[in-house]
Amino acid sequence: MAPHLLLPLAGFCLVSTITPGPNNMMLLSSGATFGMRRTVPHIAGVSGGCAVMVLVLGWTLAGAVSRFPALFTALQDVFAGLAPQFTALGVHTGYLFTHVSTNAIIVEPVFYWPEESLPVHAVAMEASHMARLPVLPPNPAATALVQEARRQVLNVFTQFGCTHFQIGRTYPYRQSKDEASWGLIEDIKAYLDPSGALNPGVLGLNAPDSAA
Repeated sequence: MAPHLLLPLAGFCLVSTITPGPNNMMLLSSGATFGMRRTVPHIAGVSGGCAVMVLVLGWTLAGAVSRFPALFTALQDVFAGLAPQFTALGVHTGYLFTHVSTNAIIVEPVFYWPEESLPVHAVAMEASHMARLPVLPPNPAATALVQEARRQVLNVFTQFGCTHFQIGRTYPYRQSKDEASWGLIEDIKAYLDPSGALNPGVLGLNAPDSAA
């Protein structure tokens, strides 16, 4: 373990040991009611349960955590390869990180670049805030560069077997499915949306023809 983590870990252990959590309250009640000797199995159960919880947590996150450094390095390599173009066109990058319980790590690369505002911005933002923002001209070169960067990022995610939370126009959803799975998805879409009114063309699902 890294030395700089020992002090935070010691503080966590101290707080979790002395604070009146449910386990401590149950042990206190058991000791007062049944005595120390008859409470020892309860103490052993609490200690053993905590150990099992830590082991399960480690095992369930092991796969994601062990592959994350290589994934992040691959993303950094993509950004490093595009760095001269990013600098020339004023494109900046960043990351958002979080996790889903003990099951997965979420990595979201973020791109910022100068571009004209769109109608959706006027709808989604307060007018007073929009008035404070600079009015920028169209910047198709920077937007095209970001689209290329996104394509390379998606390739990295695909190579590492990542799952996308935001399934939409950007992600190669159709290409990730075999023929049997895709046929089932098309059948479900046709049954629930026979007129093809819901997002036609999104995810590779083309709207059925008018004769269908």
